[in-house]
Amino acid sequence: MNRLPLSCFRLRQQKLFYGLLLSSLALLCWISPVSAHEVETDGTISAILHFSSEDKLVSGQAATYTLFTNDTTHRFSLSGCGCTVTISENGHIVATQVPKQDTNGNATGTFAFPKAGEYDVTFRGEPLQSGAFQAFTLTYEEHVDQGQSFAYLSLTLGLSVGAVVAFAIFYFLRRRRTIKVS
Repeated sequence: MNRLPLSCFRLRQQKLFYGLLLSSLALLCWISPVSAHEVETDGTISAILHFSSEDKLVSGQAATYTLFTNDTTHRFSLSGCGCTVTISENGHIVATQVPKQDTNGNATGTFAFPKAGEYDVTFRGEPLQSGAFQAFTLTYEEHVDQGQSFAYLSLTLGLSVGAVVAFAIFYFLRRRRTIKVS
């Protein structure tokens, strides 16, 4: 009985290894968080809403938001604004906050979404002094996932890939002992 050449076995191993590696990398890229900052505009006022939670909102976890505002007339000032941030789900108000001003003059606050689902975040502003700037309403749609963090998903994926690699190694080591050509 002749055995297959060792180089043939190694070639198969390399193909499997690189296939598993590429599949794992593709899967990691697929579940990575995506940054989706939208600009909303009302007349001369526009703002970008950013959540500092890896851009993946998770129910039950506090997320800090920042609204980066711009006024084409350069008259808007958060300190001169009667601003509110309202968070609602299916038309029902979940929370209303008066945002604080960060060191750069942007509106900021913290909120924990109570459950997974679709939410509207509305940033409203009216000047405290009449005519200081244009009143505005900006609304953003946000998706909130169930209480599993990205770190949990990464751990799960890592364990899954590790199990596949361990199985492949076991399979090829066992197969290596039994490959025979008649």
